[in-house]
Amino acid sequence: MKLQRFVGKNSKTVMEEIRAVLGDEALIVSNTEVGAKTEIIAASEATVKLDEDALKSLDTRDEHTQIGLANESTEALVYDERSNDPWAQIKNINNEILAIKSSLKQIPKTRPSGDTAPKGFSLSSEDSDVWHDQSDPLEVIDSLRSGCHVVWGARLSGKTILIREIIRRRASEHLDTWILRLPHKDSSHDAHLAAVAAKGSANLILVNHLEGVEETLDKFISDRLVLVEADLSLLPKLADTNHISWLAGNKHYLIDEDQKQTELVSQLLLKFKADAPETISSSIISDLDL
Repeated sequence: MKLQRFVGKNSKTVMEEIRAVLGDEALIVSNTEVGAKTEIIAASEATVKLDEDALKSLDTRDEHTQIGLANESTEALVYDERSNDPWAQIKNINNEILAIKSSLKQIPKTRPSGDTAPKGFSLSSEDSDVWHDQSDPLEVIDSLRSGCHVVWGARLSGKTILIREIIRRRASEHLDTWILRLPHKDSSHDAHLAAVAAKGSANLILVNHLEGVEETLDKFISDRLVLVEADLSLLPKLADTNHISWLAGNKHYLIDEDQKQTELVSQLLLKFKADAPETISSSIISDLDL
């Protein structure tokens, strides 16, 4: 078996490339997301063909000579018969995958840019785009220490998963961590969020009325790291009330599931005099949930 690594912007384009290079009989060994790219490792059977000129030359020789040349050519072209053992093939594939993954881990996460590149080194725009795609898409939530950070998203979009990741990445010297869950139309409790709070040594408050949000935050923001879980269904209610001043001055994150929806939410937050939210793709959240 022969392994090859293919990388592209999505699974469809990578599969088309694999089909063009290895044919329809290619075996997909692994399919992973690397940043914003899709990496697929595919395997193909080694093919064996005898040179036509060599075969024609055999016709001019006697039968014993033909057999000798055929055996000699076959020995030179056919890979070891032991490779027909499926367990041996699987072992070889696993070894090659481990070697590829080991090589990928050796790739440095930083690369010289225009200001820091050594003399004579420059990145083309294409190289820069590729390297940008490999950067950490969740860098915006790294090393949070204090302040109020509001996570917006539709129901089941992965707000709790993002909060879990914020807690995992928070600064080592972070202040006391609190999680506030704003009112939900579907339920008044959240076992998943409670488990995340317990594992992350964070305190959890379930806020049942919007009227109490400002007062609660006023008590906690100054000397704590506060993470607010906010469902998008709250926005129309906030628009109809006067309890929106707490939105201004805080950091907002929005799980991006639909571009039009994201634009509308951003416009509404700006209308409430809040900063535009940092958008995080739902596909990134899906990867975190693995």
